[in-house]
Amino acid sequence: MPRDTTRRRLLGTLGVGVTAGLAGCGSGGETATPSTTDTPTDTATDTAAGETDATTQTDAVGAVRVAHLSPNAPSVTVFLDGTAVFEDLSYGTVTDYGGVAAGEYTVRITPASDTEQTVFEGSVSVAGDTGYTVAATGELGADDDRSFTPQVLTDDVTDPGDNNARLRLLHASPDAPAVDVRLLAGDQLVATFDGVAFGQASTATVPLGEYTVEIRGDTPDNDGDVVAAYDLDLANGGTYSAFAVGYLSPESVPDDVSGERGFDLRVTRDDGGTQQVEAVPAQAAFRVAHLSPNAPSVDVLTDEMLTLSDLAFGDVSEYRPAGSGGRPVEIRPADDPQTNVFAGRIPFESGVDYTVAAVGEVGDGDFPFEPVTLRDDNDPPGAETARVRLVHAVPDAPAVEVVAGDGSVVFDGLAYGNGAYTELPAGEYSLSVYSDTGDNEGEPITTVDIAAEGNAVYTLFAAGYLTADDEPADRTLRVVSVRDDA
Repeated sequence: MPRDTTRRRLLGTLGVGVTAGLAGCGSGGETATPSTTDTPTDTATDTAAGETDATTQTDAVGAVRVAHLSPNAPSVTVFLDGTAVFEDLSYGTVTDYGGVAAGEYTVRITPASDTEQTVFEGSVSVAGDTGYTVAATGELGADDDRSFTPQVLTDDVTDPGDNNARLRLLHASPDAPAVDVRLLAGDQLVATFDGVAFGQASTATVPLGEYTVEIRGDTPDNDGDVVAAYDLDLANGGTYSAFAVGYLSPESVPDDVSGERGFDLRVTRDDGGTQQVEAVPAQAAFRVAHLSPNAPSVDVLTDEMLTLSDLAFGDVSEYRPAGSGGRPVEIRPADDPQTNVFAGRIPFESGVDYTVAAVGEVGDGDFPFEPVTLRDDNDPPGAETARVRLVHAVPDAPAVEVVAGDGSVVFDGLAYGNGAYTELPAGEYSLSVYSDTGDNEGEPITTVDIAAEGNAVYTLFAAGYLTADDEPADRTLRVVSVRDDA
């Protein structure tokens, strides 16, 4: 096949005309084959090397685009050999491709408002018939391996095959550790980007479909906490780039930076020119159960925003949507908003319902105040069946055994701070709660009556003190029954 035809095909795939305006801005001198390759877990490089004979590519054209992924950098202008080729690029922008004559160039990046000030200058090599993404990553002013640096990625926009899509991930979040990224089709794990560190890129080819992209802390078994998750449609095939950008922790955002700089996943479709693709933050649902017997009414904040106010002991809130991943949660006394009794991250997975049970004692009690995160199973159990869960939140009570009126054991050996499900035929029940001794004789600790409807899900929250007279608050044992699937 003639070389010109090959070049036209590649540049057409990238959405670049052979006579694109950038093609004439280069030196047309020596050419080079970039050293950067885009293979799983490879680290992107900030320059390209490996020269070839210039006489073979004097008319060759490559394609270049720029991604501004530095969260504390202002809008920038990019120069090649002194010519401004991409101007006033704001954070998060991924440009379209421009044709560039093959050769080695000096790249200079300046603030768009002051093109005399240089924030980066270095060399980059462009080979003919090749596409590149120059990703400006890191932080201005940093003096470590996460300082502001353009990472040069070679873009593979060849056909990924029938019924396939190609997805590349670039880790560009400067305060995030190495991550494992899992692609899930429903409950099926399709691909894993394993241990991708800042500045690294990894690629996977997957079947066409709709996916949840889970971003987790890096662990040997890829089972770290989910820090973020997104729904991504790859049903149309082609080649995509996903850029993990922004600050994972709100505390990392510099005070002098304005605009949204939180962690996000920016996705483009690369074949046919840069097209923005929406990666929708995946949703979970959660509710809060106030089961701490000596705690006052509380306010609950997620992502630094008030979610629930004045939640009293024994209250169980309605479910509320939450972004998946490790969400920052704060619990404060309703009458003292300056004091946190809990502040930390609680991981939520996409499409899962959770109960956050505030258990234990505020202050110097034997059982510290803490939120226990329970994964809720609200799937329909069947027309003639009820699903019932018991949550043990009584700090001075032993492990318990729950027995139905016919003597059958419903829950066995349930300890403080835990919950367990069982399924029962629909009907009315009188459940007796005993200490877990095995004989179930004498007076029960308490008795719970429940009318369990078919195809319904319930939770019984046991809270308060078994012997309130000896405890810091006079809140005796109670069982709060809640229907979960309503």
